[in-house]
Amino acid sequence: PGIKLVGPLAFGPEDILFVGDNAGAAIFAIDVGDADAPHEELTVNIDNLDTSLAAFLGCSRDDVLIRDMTVHPSSQNVYLSVMRGSGESAVPVLIKVETGGTISDVSLENVPFSQTLIEDAADEDDLRLVTREKLRTVTVTDMAYVDGLLLVAGTSNEEFSSTLRRIPFPFNGNVQTNSIEIFHVSHGQYETAAPIRTFVPYENNTALLASYTCTPVVHFSLNDLKSGTQLKGRTVAELGAHNRPLDIVSYVEAGEEYLLISN
Repeated sequence: PGIKLVGPLAFGPEDILFVGDNAGAAIFAIDVGDADAPHEELTVNIDNLDTSLAAFLGCSRDDVLIRDMTVHPSSQNVYLSVMRGSGESAVPVLIKVETGGTISDVSLENVPFSQTLIEDAADEDDLRLVTREKLRTVTVTDMAYVDGLLLVAGTSNEEFSSTLRRIPFPFNGNVQTNSIEIFHVSHGQYETAAPIRTFVPYENNTALLASYTCTPVVHFSLNDLKSGTQLKGRTVAELGAHNRPLDIVSYVEAGEEYLLISN
């Protein structure tokens, strides 16, 4: 796979790893071949991960940028998308952190993979900015595999650029695309440009809970959703201005479902 930039990660069926590549406006599906036996109980505790990664990659700590993290559903090894270096000389690396803390890179030589291009991604010379980032660089911001579809949040080259894509996997079907509108509480206005930064499937995969920069939490219903229409979100919480969500997970405790959001 000719990955130019590693970004969002997600695991799908048969432990396939999806990798978002905003520079190449593509999503790769890779068989990482992680056949370790599953662990019934797992604790991972690594101090100074950035320093350990820098030592492994042979660079300074300032040259290590972790873009995303996900956990293998069977082995429970931790996978990281990492950029080594900066600018045009930056090198994309997939890292595996085993349950015992051992760090290794994921070889992409002779691995089974497929890819799909994001046809409506903004051009590299599109000068529109989203929170000081070029529109192309937020083509894919987060992903999740649900019921045969890869849900992909990000942006497009349209006037209303905030976008949700539903991509059938295997990559052999028609992509369904919806522009997104939300009410941004901190900004006091409706917005169609700011992309979802992170999301989780919700309500038996019939809805999404998503978070944005500055930082509304928004509910989207996926019921009766038709391609090409505008998807309107319902703002359900506000975490305050000058925050940027990094990740969002859901968990159940005492029969109640909760969200955990890191900003």
